[in-house]
Amino acid sequence: MLGGREITYHSDLDLLLVYEADGTVAAGPELSTHADYFTELAQRVIKTMSRMGPMGRLYEVDMRLRPTGKSGSLVIPLGEFTRYYDEGGAQLWERQALTRARVVFGDEAFGGNVMQAVWTDIYNVRWGPRIADEILAMRKRVEASGSKRDLKRGFGGIVD
Repeated sequence: MLGGREITYHSDLDLLLVYEADGTVAAGPELSTHADYFTELAQRVIKTMSRMGPMGRLYEVDMRLRPTGKSGSLVIPLGEFTRYYDEGGAQLWERQALTRARVVFGDEAFGGNVMQAVWTDIYNVRWGPRIADEILAMRKRVEASGSKRDLKRGFGGIVD
């Protein structure tokens, strides 16, 4: 999934790679699990997109938004994705990041299933004053991490 739709100067791509279910696939003469196959494919795509060329890098790819962050798998089956959010493992900022998610490649019907799961995960939170306070505190931390003239994190910046 890829969100935002407004790549700006020095933006990175936050990717979340979801596949349908565990299984196997023919990878040359051998069989490979979906997890292994899609992990290797993801590594190749990330390396290609992130490689420095004569005119710079195509994109900086950020994979930290996946469930369990850097320690998690590069690719996850849809069931594991929904389980992570259903069982309360996700933090509020992770749910907020999903509000910008969109499918950019894959089977259209499966993409619809992924987006349905995303919307369920975003809104499967009991909203109240505690959540509003947490959002405000997060925004203040982001604003404090940049200068007043920071176009991204400053007051009224892209983040807002």
